[in-house]
Amino acid sequence: MSSKRKFSEVSAEPSRAGMPHKRKHTSNHQGPNYKKRKLPGADGYTSISWVKKRARTIHRSLDGKDTLPANVRHELEKELDHLRQKLEDHADITLRKNMITKYHMLRFFEYRAANPLQGSRDVVFTDSAIDPTGRGPLRWRCEVTVGEAPGVAFPGPGAGQQQQQQPPTFGKKKDAKRYAAKCAVQWLREQGFMPSTGGAKFPRGTVSVAQQKFMQEQQQQLQQQRRDLFQGARSPFASPGQQQQPQPQPQQQHQQQQKQPPNPFDPTRPSARTEVAELCQALGIPAPAYRTEGVGDGFYRGWADFGDHTPLLPFGADDAAARVEDVLSDRAAREMVAERLLEVLRAERRRREDADRAFLARQQQRATTATATTTTTTAAAAAAAAAVTTAVTATEMVTTGAPGCG
Repeated sequence: MSSKRKFSEVSAEPSRAGMPHKRKHTSNHQGPNYKKRKLPGADGYTSISWVKKRARTIHRSLDGKDTLPANVRHELEKELDHLRQKLEDHADITLRKNMITKYHMLRFFEYRAANPLQGSRDVVFTDSAIDPTGRGPLRWRCEVTVGEAPGVAFPGPGAGQQQQQQPPTFGKKKDAKRYAAKCAVQWLREQGFMPSTGGAKFPRGTVSVAQQKFMQEQQQQLQQQRRDLFQGARSPFASPGQQQQPQPQPQQQHQQQQKQPPNPFDPTRPSARTEVAELCQALGIPAPAYRTEGVGDGFYRGWADFGDHTPLLPFGADDAAARVEDVLSDRAAREMVAERLLEVLRAERRRREDADRAFLARQQQRATTATATTTTTTAAAAAAAAAVTTAVTATEMVTTGAPGCG
């Protein structure tokens, strides 16, 4: 029996004497984990290029002049429908990757909750099922309407789609709703109803386009009167408390226009509150404070407050308050109060101007009467002086000619 060898007698590297040489793998050679590429047409092959090529080949075969057996034609038609369905699914996947579906859906619901249309926060989607092949799975198409665009459905021509483009269909109803919400949100941002920064609501104190439109509809008649007053000629008579101010230089005038807040009804003119402050200064009346109170659902009531000077005003307390009810947004309520108060102040200015005109007319009439009286008196005195001069001359002639006659 042989004895056990010691560990030091055993080599760490095994001897390769008599063993076949094993070739080493180079970098450009297939490794041991190499997977054979699947051939076209095999199960699970998902190359979209091959699907398109195969669909074109079958289409040419079916449209060719060569007649095909009925069973072969039937199989090719079924395969062509299957390939077209794969192409549509691939287009849907690409479309879903290019759009943030859940983000737009949430923003759309947040916008409607923050800006209810006629007191309603409901959002209604209209979906329809479509079977393009007649024997395949259903496809879904969804539309949504917003009150800001009456008569327009999203998506549609001019509302997220080109004029000649058909709205896409989706394999899931939820995806169709998300795409409709995306088109609606994009349109609302383009028209200025939603902020372009990504949120659903404008910052506090900002009047959106929708709010401006709402205020414009309520104040349409008042705006027309304002335009007429702006376009009319200014009266040459100044009010009693008004002093003539020097004309500002063009640079100073430009700086003053930049300091004036813009008017939401007409951005080219100063706001109604700025005009109220100027008229109050011209009429010698203290500027009012604007008070507002929320009534719910984003609507406010507002009024003007002159404080302790209310009993001293030249017009009634009701006119001075200029109350408004159920106005959307706090800023719009203040602006509408200023609009109504502006009419009261302009009426007071016209009353004072009429009083000034009447006073000047009376003074002019008195001056005319005094001038006519003075002219009559002067003429009478001149006639009397002429008569006296004639009498004196006749007396002198008689006195001088008396001796000659005797």
